[in-house]
Amino acid sequence: MIRAVVFDLDGVLVDAVEWHFQAFSRALAVFGYPLTREEHQTAYNGLPTKLKLEILSQRTPLPRSLHPFLNELKQRYTKEFLERELAPSPSLREMLEGLIADGLKIAVATNSTRVTLDLILERLGVTSLFDVAVSQEEVTNPKPDPAVYLEAIRRLGVAAD
Repeated sequence: MIRAVVFDLDGVLVDAVEWHFQAFSRALAVFGYPLTREEHQTAYNGLPTKLKLEILSQRTPLPRSLHPFLNELKQRYTKEFLERELAPSPSLREMLEGLIADGLKIAVATNSTRVTLDLILERLGVTSLFDVAVSQEEVTNPKPDPAVYLEAIRRLGVAAD
């Protein structure tokens, strides 16, 4: 019997792929590192920014000393997109309320930062509906490792099966 549902954030509750690409690309452009949509989609999409930067430094001469600044800049640009583009979603709220009415616990697990996760849920108008929300900052390994989902399941107090 299903007792809970754990949602991913990007691509499931909100389609922020383009905003993440634009923010990452814009941050890299400050230092003259171009990034195409295709390259982002095939090599970086869905990964935490810190991991994206590490991969980029392995593939290009991007100095690791720039990582903290680029990470902060990317987060700032992402926040700008989210604040400008996101609005409450009545259909999402209705779907989540339906699951709750059916007696299910609900959680969200994401590779996004806590700040981004909280901002998205707030802008969508659904923060209060989730029993649990887990960001990549709260686990040791980001996705594709299942740690963020397993942590959400643990906090919900249900068995993974």
